[in-house]
Order: sequence, then C-alpha cells, then structure tokens
Amino acid sequence: MKEKTKEKDLEKSYVHSREKPETSQLTKQTKSQENKINHTETMLRTLLWLNHGCHISDLYYDDGELQCNKCKIDFKRDSVEFIEKQFYKNNMKEIDMEEVIKRIKEKLKK
Repeated sequence: MKEKTKEKDLEKSYVHSREKPETSQLTKQTKSQENKINHTETMLRTLLWLNHGCHISDLYYDDGELQCNKCKIDFKRDSVEFIEKQFYKNNMKEIDMEEVIKRIKEKLKK
C-alpha cells in the first residue's frame, strides 16, 4: 500500500516538474507581450501628445510627463475615452491615424 502511495507521489512530482518549465516559459512570453504593448501604447500617447494641435509651448514634458497646459489633458495618465471626449469638447483637429500608425511603425523598426 505504501509503495502505491509513493508511486503516485512520484508521478505527481514528475508531472509538476514537467509543467513548471512550460508555465514559466508562458509567463516569460506573456511578460514580453505586455512590455511590447506598454511600449507601443507609450509611443502612441507620445505621438498623440505631440500632434494633438496645441502649440509646443503649451506642452509639459519634464520628468517624463506628457501634459498639455492649454487643453488640460494628461496623455500619460488619462484614459483614451477621456482624451477623446476632451478632443471633441475643445474642437481639436482630427488626428490622421494612418499617419500616426506609420510613424509608430517607423520608430519600432529602429
């Protein structure tokens, strides 16, 4: 009886030891994908901040900030929905998304 219990314990430990590397590999891939998404989102927010229509003198960028003093949008922290509402509220120029995507692809190639 004890031998059967030992065999089952060994089987469990073998199965768990086999699963751990696969799980850790998935975790690494997931973190890598999250980093790529975060990097892409940061680039999009930066391009939107630079090209949203206000003069460069209204933009605040010290210490990694992405704020506009004129339209009161924080491009680093505000949600996309809030930024969009502010655009409509302030009658800002339309953003040519194709141009933004083109610029991002160029930056990512570097």
